Amino acid sequence: MSTLRTAAWLAVAAATQLGCGKTNDPATNPRSNAGPAGAAGVGSAPTNPTAAGGVGGVGGVADMPLACDTPHPGPAPLGRLRNAELNRSLRSFMPAGSGAAQLQWLTETETAPPLDEPASRLSDGELGSVNSLAHEIAKLLADDASSSGWLAGCDVALKGEAPCRDLLAEPLVERAYRRALDDDDRAELADIFAIGRQLGGDFKSGMRAIVEFALQTPDFLYLLEQGNGKVSGDAVELTSYEMAARLAYFLTGSPPDDELFQAARDGTLEPDEVTAQAQRLLGSPQNRAIVSGFYSRLFSLDVVNPNVDPTFAPLLNQQVIEAMREGSLRFIEDVTFDGPGTFEALLSEPSEWVNGPLATFYGLPGVNGNDWQKVELDPTRAAGLFTQPAFLVAASYSSRTHPVQRGRAILSSVLCSAPGLPPPGVIAAVDVPPAVSGTTRQLLEAETGAAPCQNCHRDMNAIGFAFEHYDAVGRWRDVDSGLPVDSSGELAITDARGPFRDAVELVHHIATSDDAKACFVTQWLGDAYRRAEMPEDACSKAELAQAFIASGGNITQLVVALSQTDNFRYRLKAELAP
Repeated sequence: MSTLRTAAWLAVAAATQLGCGKTNDPATNPRSNAGPAGAAGVGSAPTNPTAAGGVGGVGGVADMPLACDTPHPGPAPLGRLRNAELNRSLRSFMPAGSGAAQLQWLTETETAPPLDEPASRLSDGELGSVNSLAHEIAKLLADDASSSGWLAGCDVALKGEAPCRDLLAEPLVERAYRRALDDDDRAELADIFAIGRQLGGDFKSGMRAIVEFALQTPDFLYLLEQGNGKVSGDAVELTSYEMAARLAYFLTGSPPDDELFQAARDGTLEPDEVTAQAQRLLGSPQNRAIVSGFYSRLFSLDVVNPNVDPTFAPLLNQQVIEAMREGSLRFIEDVTFDGPGTFEALLSEPSEWVNGPLATFYGLPGVNGNDWQKVELDPTRAAGLFTQPAFLVAASYSSRTHPVQRGRAILSSVLCSAPGLPPPGVIAAVDVPPAVSGTTRQLLEAETGAAPCQNCHRDMNAIGFAFEHYDAVGRWRDVDSGLPVDSSGELAITDARGPFRDAVELVHHIATSDDAKACFVTQWLGDAYRRAEMPEDACSKAELAQAFIASGGNITQLVVALSQTDNFRYRLKAELAP
């Protein structure tokens, strides 16, 4: 294996004088034992097509179709690190002596290759981006002539090249690979060093070659997992290093920190220790950012539509748009980590975080400047995340509110019941010019009132109409087009079904729904497993949903419990390389 990899790398490096490295596509690279398995996109929230009502239908609490007495992990598609994960891994890779000032160019948008979603292959363009980044980092480390530079950590003239090579390279590459090195790794690095030294003519060139090589291996770019050989039924337990990597990227979006990596090295990551490590990482600054990112994807908080009515345009500038999102993320963090910590509070607590510009736009008195503060709102008009501007504006449409979009977003994100796309030949209601005057509700009812439309629109419309008291930019209104707003309706599915007067009452029904909690578990499962829900997840999902409901919907307890599920601790034996 080592000879094949080295030969492949030599063929490319010789032609480019260390300007690029070997291919890092696991489909063609012998280092990867995982093969080109397809990976589901992680950014989109998984949905459950069986969510028609009842806890068993949405969350799998009532029915467990699999025998759950042995581990039942679902497929684990090979996926490379996401864009942000790659950047954090690169920063972690840097030795302490490299100097923070030299790393300012490592930003999320400018230098990261386009790896926003895990996938099994790298395109030619992505290969070039990874290659250029590895080259720049290797040059940065090797050319640092300061007294605290990487290569200054060993006196080559005194100790010799081979001892210094091992002393300097092994800790660095261990952190890049997120595991201890074996004899094959060491032999491979020695070969790469020899090639680099021959091409560049000195010790520094050999060390630079090692860095370029390590940063382009599947070991760095992908989460490679082969298990520890302990078989239980159809499953193989992950190694301590693999568990540490899974846990770290799930909770912090970064490679294992020193404490977690040492626990993996010591082989102590049994279930109790995994739980302890998860609890330690929960609430850290890195974890808070990851949790906020999960909610941003789930509730589309990054998708704020600035194409508003000209009446609003002078006010709804970029500063206000950014403040909307920031306010919701602060609300999420406060509820999850510093407040009640429950699903119900996330959906129903009548508070909001605002700064001066946001408060001015929404007419909230007593808040000035750019400092953020928590304000309590009228509980008859505000209830959790869905009545906040980031969600409301993201689910609006130009100068009109968009009840269909608002309803669909809630059905998808917290009820796992989003309908499909319109049938062929059916024009989406939002694309139909208004035929008559009236409120948005009246127009939409006229456009979607026919029986074929109601198959999909019944619940979407009902939920969307509940939010008609909030205009296209999330401001309260009692009148739409000169007519009173009607926000009443009835939800026909899940255990939250029944009549409601307005958005606040509807949201409270959903916030206390066991079906909604089970759906919330499903959404977290997809994020933790880096893929959409699959039938093999039934045992884990049922167990988690039962525990989540019993805990009163405690979010942090759910996140910790995810690290104990079959999918998190095992791989399917059939997926491993022979």
